[in-house]
Amino acid sequence: MKKLIIALLVFLRLIPNSQLKTASIGKASIKVPNGWTIKSTEGDKVILLSKNGREQSTISTLNITDEASFVDFETLCKIRIEEERKSFEDGFVNAQEPFDSENTYVMFYSGGDKETGRLFSGCLSLSQNELITTYVESMGGEPKEHLSSFKLMVGAISK
Repeated sequence: MKKLIIALLVFLRLIPNSQLKTASIGKASIKVPNGWTIKSTEGDKVILLSKNGREQSTISTLNITDEASFVDFETLCKIRIEEERKSFEDGFVNAQEPFDSENTYVMFYSGGDKETGRLFSGCLSLSQNELITTYVESMGGEPKEHLSSFKLMVGAISK
């Protein structure tokens, strides 16, 4: 009930998105890290913005109607990495092999666009027929700062 009331207050613009400290999408709850604000929420997607405005995180969910196997998850991961590679001409994507962690399928990846200086990192996580994608991109930041933000966002999600 509390979630419904908060959603109504945000919808009526009585509470701005930027003041919310949690967001819910699908079966997941996201605790907004200190220094970050909710830029927007739409359906099963939340976009967060860092205090300095150089980093943005998009967290989304997708419900899968059929039971997905690990092989299905590997296929989803390959498609995601291929799409990342199409998003730039001069850049790189490094992906870890997908793995099964206690019936949750997970894959981490990161990369950069040399032309624009954009860094990005992502995590695909599939559990109980729900795919959660956590994506952080940074413009003009240091790689250590970017990876710290990515770690923070992955840790902000709970089910």
